Amino acid sequence: MTLLGHLGMTGRIYLARKNRRPPRHAAVVLDLGGENLIYEDTRYFGRLTLDTSAVKKLGPEPLDGALTIGVRAVAETVAAGHQNQIAGSNAHCRHRQHLRE
Repeated sequence: MTLLGHLGMTGRIYLARKNRRPPRHAAVVLDLGGENLIYEDTRYFGRLTLDTSAVKKLGPEPLDGALTIGVRAVAETVAAGHQNQIAGSNAHCRHRQHLRE
């Protein structure tokens, strides 16, 4: 069984001693014996699910060896902030300039 979690904007997952009272915004508390796994989300934007079908829609995992050199080069270029080299334009720069005006 796989538990899939998304923290949303304010969520966090952590272990706490079983004898501690769960926090006010604990959405899920899983009893793991001596500890509890607590999923806390103040604004309730995140989620926990057993449905892992969303994972299949994600891109390649960078550490599993399936990532090709071409895809890795694109990912590294984006990470370096050079999106315009990929898109062939500087539309994102024009957008930022518009926001400053």
